[in-house]
Amino acid sequence: VADKTDKTQKVVWMDISLLRTPKHMLRTHKATYVKELAQVLRESGGDKTPAHWPFVRETIQVRALPKQDIGADVTGKKHEAPQLYEILDGNHRVRAAVECKMEKVPVEVVVPKTDADAFMLQLDRNIANGLFLDKDERDAAIRRLALEYKVSQAVLVKKYRLSKASVSRICKPTGSTQRTGK
Repeated sequence: VADKTDKTQKVVWMDISLLRTPKHMLRTHKATYVKELAQVLRESGGDKTPAHWPFVRETIQVRALPKQDIGADVTGKKHEAPQLYEILDGNHRVRAAVECKMEKVPVEVVVPKTDADAFMLQLDRNIANGLFLDKDERDAAIRRLALEYKVSQAVLVKKYRLSKASVSRICKPTGSTQRTGK
């Protein structure tokens, strides 16, 4: 499966206030993991601005959200809201930075072509990073890709190295499990 994300920008330090949580979370927030990451940040050079970002191979990936017009001021001058970004990968690292009272984090702005591509990038990065996705979280993500984003089962089999039977089972609508009595 070809990479359907255009990587158009290098890593930049971005104000945390511009970041938003993902539209779909792959897993529940793990507070103990955030605390561990925060400790790593503190040990790397301080609370507000570490000497360097210690998560070298794990850049935070974000995508731009649609800009919003916030209307005109009392003089009639039109204004736009600041550009906001959705976190596709790195939500726990951002929460750790917030806990350390950091104001900025290094991000890579990516440009997925579709919402499905954005969600696949989120899933791929979470599989590649160290925090384990349990079977239920993985299955929920595969199901969302198939049912909500209309990604074919053949693509899911190939991309996520699952059997056709597994993807078929995962993608069955809830409550349609048929018992054979065997």
